[in-house]
Amino acid sequence: MKTKTCLLILATLMIMSLLVMVACDPNRYILTTSVAPSGSGTVTPVSGTYDEGTEITLTCIAASGYRFDHWSGDATGMSSTVTITMHSNKSVTANFIAQYTLTTSASPSNGGTINLANGNYDDGSQVTITASPTAGYRFDRWSGDATGMSSTVTITMDSDKIITAQFMPLYAAGLLKIGDYVQFGRYASKPILWRGIEDSANPDAKVGDVIIGDPLLFSDKIICRKPFDAVGQHDIATREVSTEGSYLWQNSNIRAWLNSSAEAGAVTWPCGHPPTKDSVDSNDYAGEKGFLAADNFTEYECNLIKPVTQKDLLYYSIHWGITDPVDGGSTFYIYGGTIDTIVSNYDSAWYRNVTDRVFLLDPKQVSGVYNRFGSYYRNNGDNYWLHAPDSVGYKDSSAANVLYIRGSDGKVLYRQVSNGSIGVRPALTLNLKSVIFKSGDGSDAKPYVISNQ
Repeated sequence: MKTKTCLLILATLMIMSLLVMVACDPNRYILTTSVAPSGSGTVTPVSGTYDEGTEITLTCIAASGYRFDHWSGDATGMSSTVTITMHSNKSVTANFIAQYTLTTSASPSNGGTINLANGNYDDGSQVTITASPTAGYRFDRWSGDATGMSSTVTITMDSDKIITAQFMPLYAAGLLKIGDYVQFGRYASKPILWRGIEDSANPDAKVGDVIIGDPLLFSDKIICRKPFDAVGQHDIATREVSTEGSYLWQNSNIRAWLNSSAEAGAVTWPCGHPPTKDSVDSNDYAGEKGFLAADNFTEYECNLIKPVTQKDLLYYSIHWGITDPVDGGSTFYIYGGTIDTIVSNYDSAWYRNVTDRVFLLDPKQVSGVYNRFGSYYRNNGDNYWLHAPDSVGYKDSSAANVLYIRGSDGKVLYRQVSNGSIGVRPALTLNLKSVIFKSGDGSDAKPYVISNQ
């Protein structure tokens, strides 16, 4: 005990002697160094006494979780090394700032990217993070130390943060709404733009505007102009067709072409009358490949198109002593000349069931487009075929007329089936559960684009 006391007294005397010597010697000065906050780093050399005029280089090293910010007191600057000259007593402080680690990730890893890599950020700094989905995915939400469904989020770095951007495949189911636009397939080397419309045969296949069933897609514009059918000697006995062609969708050349994947010159034409130059008024297409041919739709895309069974309206059933098989209905199909009257007796008209992958809209379907989208059905003034007969029927066996929409005023009129000036505006149904969108938001400017897996 006496030894420790003696040592303490001796150390005190030595310090006091040093201070007296410095005070008495104007050529020696004291350097005092420190760090702020405490424990945030170190400074070398440490405090000490130096001769006047001595140049001293101070170096600071940040502790884990900190970074050097600046010198204060009798030194300035933001470099971790500073040189001072001892012309007086000096007090120098190395100032450090706490830092926190930001760790980011994407789930799944191929679902998208994040604009910021993992790194360290100053205490209290605000960091903005943006998630960008890759093709076939959409951003869903943030998880971990960030929340929200916006693809951009701002966080305050007051602790270590782990943040994950959650991405989801762009499954069309639950995403596609009535009125949305979809890019799918090609014709004449140009992508085809379609629009989701309400399926009149399945009105419950939606919740609000979200399509939960298989969507009916209607071409946004006509893709071409083609005759509905070719003239030629047909089976007049059944009054289904005549020497002027067939008004029945079931027997038409346009149906055969829309549903064919055959190469050029190999499409099978009903009744043996292809739409050659000699059998139509204009725009013959007997030598053209089918609408679903490989250059227009890939095998994967073709498999996404769902075959559907629909009505093929008839003007007649049993009359003039002729018996014709029908699947339903009780009367002649009669239409008025306007979009409002086109379905006046649609539900009671005779019909046959026909199954197709690609088709033209029937009266009820185009009426639904009008009811939902107004003048959109007029196709910006272009005429286009429907698959419905003119109610004049076959009182004259030489007549073969089909309804069409006159785009200039929206009236429903009829035209001879061999007329090549009427546009083709097809429709189809997608197997929605199999569809993944790789990009787009459903607008006409940025339509959904179907992933071609």
